[in-house]
Amino acid sequence: DIMVIGMCHENWSLEEKRFCVGKPSRQDPLYRQWLECYEQCWFLTVREFPEITYWEIDNEMNNKDFMFIQGRFGEKLPKEELAAMSADMLFYASRGIHRANPRALTVLGGIVDPYGLGIPETDTGTTMVNYLEALYDAVESGAHGSVRADDFFQIACWHPYYYTKEPDAYFVQENGRIYEVIRRREGKDKRVFWTEFGWDETLWDMEQIPAAIEKLFPLIRREMPYVES
Repeated sequence: DIMVIGMCHENWSLEEKRFCVGKPSRQDPLYRQWLECYEQCWFLTVREFPEITYWEIDNEMNNKDFMFIQGRFGEKLPKEELAAMSADMLFYASRGIHRANPRALTVLGGIVDPYGLGIPETDTGTTMVNYLEALYDAVESGAHGSVRADDFFQIACWHPYYYTKEPDAYFVQENGRIYEVIRRREGKDKRVFWTEFGWDETLWDMEQIPAAIEKLFPLIRREMPYVES
């Protein structure tokens, strides 16, 4: 009964002929060709592993450490540009995944708040709530292949790191805000996976973390039924 989720956050560079994390700019003349290559890479991967039916597309799609223009690591993309690129990648990857295995289910590359859940950021463009709103705007614009959110990701996913506190009512409330964006924008409930969570050992005594995790699981089961896995 182990669920395997396949994930990839590297992509083939047409210019450098290698796999890398950086992406081409949407203004790059090769961008459309790159998306087609991106789709084909997903198709080949999923075809190779038919026993895996859950596929997480990229990783932390609102994190500048994973979503940056090749050669410009550390440079944060404007929110609208980030959402547009995310929508392109999600649509093309989903199309390749479902061509290879119609039974497969696509998972949003788990998003994250860069400074931990609930801790405000100076530039709020990449917090989970703001990113999701921009992503749904991009989907609904019709400029990225479809206006159906399920054609981009069938399962929502985020990484609720909570760096400085134990799980509490605020943790429940802030994650609930994220889920409400999904419900409001899609007009339905949607499956949710958390593919990463935890506490930063540079901010916490390692001895305290197991007890905090032990408190987290009952809290999720009791207060956050929308989290499936």
